[in-house]
Amino acid sequence: MRVLNVNAGNLYGGIEVLLSTIATWQHLCPEMESSFAMCFDGKFSDQIRTLGMPIWIIGRVRAREPWTIWKARRRFRRLLDENAFDAIICHGAWVHAIFGPVARSLGIPLVFWLHDPPSTRLGWLERWAHRLRPDYVICNSNYTLNGSRHFYPLVPRKVIYCPVASTQSRVRLSPARNAIRAELNTSNDAIVILQVSRLDPHKGHREHLESLAQLRELPDWVCWQVAGPQRPHEYQYLEELKTLAKELGIQDRVLFWSWQADIAKFFKAADIYCQPNVGPEPFGITFVEALYDGLPVITTGMAGPLEIIDSSCGLLVPQNNPHALTEALRSLIQSRILREILSSGGPVRAEAICSPSAQLRLLCETLREMTSAISDKPGLRRRLFA
Repeated sequence: MRVLNVNAGNLYGGIEVLLSTIATWQHLCPEMESSFAMCFDGKFSDQIRTLGMPIWIIGRVRAREPWTIWKARRRFRRLLDENAFDAIICHGAWVHAIFGPVARSLGIPLVFWLHDPPSTRLGWLERWAHRLRPDYVICNSNYTLNGSRHFYPLVPRKVIYCPVASTQSRVRLSPARNAIRAELNTSNDAIVILQVSRLDPHKGHREHLESLAQLRELPDWVCWQVAGPQRPHEYQYLEELKTLAKELGIQDRVLFWSWQADIAKFFKAADIYCQPNVGPEPFGITFVEALYDGLPVITTGMAGPLEIIDSSCGLLVPQNNPHALTEALRSLIQSRILREILSSGGPVRAEAICSPSAQLRLLCETLREMTSAISDKPGLRRRLFA
């Protein structure tokens, strides 16, 4: 089965991590051949090329410039005419609205992968995407599925958790760990609290820093905040966080790092992962990455993380409860035994819900079932090469 994944490609976030994982672990499900198409050439497209996967750059598209949409659709049509794909997966409303009609005109089964539930009052982009009904909807969590029933209500859908690669081969050995800490200006004895997340206020950066400020009397903790701003408002937000750390008197204990190619080193050298979301998180790939590396996780008990974190691997705190967050941090900073207990449960939990082998096979089986179910519908051009 040949599957074309289509996304914008101008930013790097959870969708791109998912797609790069599919590309990296392609060999675990050889019956599904994945290819990639995107509008913008950059960091993500370079990563896919490095992995040796088929990739097409469709070209720059802007919704407010209709001629760019027409040109991109013509190029996409040419791509589909020259290559036989059994299914097209659109990652995001923007991609579905622009390129879905081309796939539909050729009778190629069309999938919309929802990475976030649409609002009950659809915005202009969601309304645009809603005009074209896909053949199937994939949701990245039960939270997304339950929050999207008003969006294509008659279209079948299924939850497929993001495949996330195990990091068990990257053993947290002391020499490697200490070398990373030396590189990151952190002592070997420090208790390192890590947050790796997009610069969006709903990720709870402010709340995280404010709780740490309540723990100034505790010795030896350090916080690593890892995030790479990509848009102007994100640069501004980063400066606001640095200013806040200074105002709280913890600027010497909070280290801000830009996004780096070897992001895994931060997980390998940390002790605790904390991301206290103040808004719903549809899923949370970084939580799974932390679990694979044996980091006990602290997060807010709502939305997608409820499907990832349980008592075997982390602590869930109530929403809008700064005291609970502070005490959760205190307990893990002070108790090595508690950290070790939760650390031991992390890899098991991560593998149970996000094993690349299991999730890629589930994706392949879902696409086969979908194409089989719609292949005999009248008016569809059958292009199935399973």
